[in-house]
Amino acid sequence: MTEPRPRVDAISLEAAIAVTGISKRTLWRRVSDGTIAKHKEDSRGRAMLALAQVAGLIDLPLTDEDLSLIVKADGGDAETQADAGAMFFLAGRFEAAVYWFDLAASQSNADAMQWLGNCHASGLGVPKDDSLAIMWIAKAASLGHSVACRQIQGMRAGRGES
Repeated sequence: MTEPRPRVDAISLEAAIAVTGISKRTLWRRVSDGTIAKHKEDSRGRAMLALAQVAGLIDLPLTDEDLSLIVKADGGDAETQADAGAMFFLAGRFEAAVYWFDLAASQSNADAMQWLGNCHASGLGVPKDDSLAIMWIAKAASLGHSVACRQIQGMRAGRGES
């Protein structure tokens, strides 16, 4: 059975909050006043908003390809979620990056786990937390992520372990 294709003209309320940094209350107010169109709920029962209107609220210059990536990530594809996280991380939008990394990591995406570990280690997008950093990096390493494996080896070497 194939997954239903995500709507290319809509984005979930949760993703809109993450990518714009605007509160749920403010987004709903904009839906109420007609500034943002509300679409029919998706197959998972999520409130869907007009992508074109939400895109105008994202404080990054995004191409059509970037917007398609966000829509695909919002549809649940773990690899694309990790890519969206990386895109927002590299743009300095750490909270949005963590949103996407969390979604992908919950689907056992090793790249997202490693990125998320680095976010926790540095306090970017989340409070600094060495325990969570080590946990996420170790999970990525256990899945064979080469960078995470080197990070774990470096931690062990720093403690005199081999």
